[in-house]
Amino acid sequence: MNATTRARSRAALVAALYLVVGAFTLQTFLAHWGTVLANELDSTLALATPRPYAYRVLTPLAVRGAAALIPRRLAPALVDNWGRGIAGLTAMHECAPPATLPFLVAVWWMLAALWGTALVWRGIVRWALPERTLLVDAVPALGLLALPATFTGAGFLYDFPELFFVSACFLALVRRRWAAWYALLPLAVLNKEASVLALAWWLAVRDAMPRRAWWTHAALSAATGGAVLASLWWAFRRSVGYVAQVHLAGNVAYWLSLRWLFATQDTFGLGLPFPVSLHLVDAVLLWGTWSLGRTRVPPAARRALGWSLAAVGPPFLLFGFENEIRVFAVAAPPLIAVAAGALDRLYDGAPPSAGHA
Repeated sequence: MNATTRARSRAALVAALYLVVGAFTLQTFLAHWGTVLANELDSTLALATPRPYAYRVLTPLAVRGAAALIPRRLAPALVDNWGRGIAGLTAMHECAPPATLPFLVAVWWMLAALWGTALVWRGIVRWALPERTLLVDAVPALGLLALPATFTGAGFLYDFPELFFVSACFLALVRRRWAAWYALLPLAVLNKEASVLALAWWLAVRDAMPRRAWWTHAALSAATGGAVLASLWWAFRRSVGYVAQVHLAGNVAYWLSLRWLFATQDTFGLGLPFPVSLHLVDAVLLWGTWSLGRTRVPPAARRALGWSLAAVGPPFLLFGFENEIRVFAVAAPPLIAVAAGALDRLYDGAPPSAGHA
């Protein structure tokens, strides 16, 4: 077997692995939020949800468009076979509206987003650690398996597409693929307006670009993201609801009450309760990942992670809901790179390369 055939076989096997792992992650998500998604699907696809949820237009429009392309004669067979033999999905349908073609398309859309995210994460790890081929293949799968830890507070149709678009934006930025960056940034903001916080990444690359080029691209990116956000505000200005839902008082009260220390959640959708206080463990793991991995990856990765957390933290307290850590999506792409660096440090132990010091 020549090198080209081996490379293609490896890529096919890795893509299949990501699909399987993505399907498991999606099943876990649907066990949590499938009923909610089914009940709210019609209003979501009609863009009739209250603000700020109405701003998130890309995923509903994509699902509606894809569903419209499926021949009507195929719809009954597709819907009739939905979820058969899968305990979690069967239980979901016992207390949810009957499955519909748009809901089936929405599930495929989420699966495609998870699969695409893993492939993009593979590109990010390859950028960060180009010589660590095993980590390049393995870290994205591990990242997908860790996602259920973020399924708290709520789950929405656009969560996985958000992860895909912000990850693709990050890869385009660090690879200096400007056409891809300017094409993807509006899509990310249209999918979820909070993705505009990805502009904080520009602070992470300011020392790696000529000053004039940095100012030009940073300003143009801010104008692009801001214009999309302003257009969404204007388009839905007459919709019910608030421009943004402020939960600061409730969030502060929740964290200060310490009741989360004694609460449980079914993290993996298996009927097994896990302590919410494991977020303390998450925080320790995050610090450990940062400490171990930051010297193994390009400076842009560790800086982007820091700026992402700084950018998302205040809006999380203001507009998030209690322990809804899924809102830190823009921190995920640099975290994947730093996590790969941490694994490299753990299982290699050699000093970091001079280029990443």
